[in-house]
Amino acid sequence: MFRDLARCTARLKGARYDGAVIAAATWSRQGNGAALEADTMPTILLDCHRMIRVQATDTSGTLTLTMLLGRKAPSVREADHGVLQLTAEADGVEQGDVRLMFTADEVRSFVHDVDDTNPLHEGTRPLVPGLLMMETLLKRLDDCKKLSMKFTTPTFVGQEVEITFAGGSRAGR
Repeated sequence: MFRDLARCTARLKGARYDGAVIAAATWSRQGNGAALEADTMPTILLDCHRMIRVQATDTSGTLTLTMLLGRKAPSVREADHGVLQLTAEADGVEQGDVRLMFTADEVRSFVHDVDDTNPLHEGTRPLVPGLLMMETLLKRLDDCKKLSMKFTTPTFVGQEVEITFAGGSRAGR
């Protein structure tokens, strides 16, 4: 399950990871055939100053994250009330877009389920986890074998985000 992979990457805890944000994420259906153990840590592929690339792999696939470390919680600015734009690439998805919006309850449920203790996902208007967006897209994309997303702007609960796909067959809405 995708949440098992998300749970594995959420095991990066401590002061160094507080405020970490995902800049890019790629999920691929190709896994290693083994289930994740309860205490499995993600593999660190790159650790360079304030950026880290980690990977988790199990029977459902491989999740690779590029994370920026040491970020302060972004504020909800007046300009952030319009539709936010993000891009994604997925096998078998042609150009098109999907609009999503998340509630505080959905964010709380997801971070609780994956044990994500990042303070960015707390409060009355928390930041929506990028992996929650990916999971939601994967549920809509039948037979998707690979999904890549770049997170260029923070998305808060209650904000509509439009995810634009480049290349392949159209995503279900």
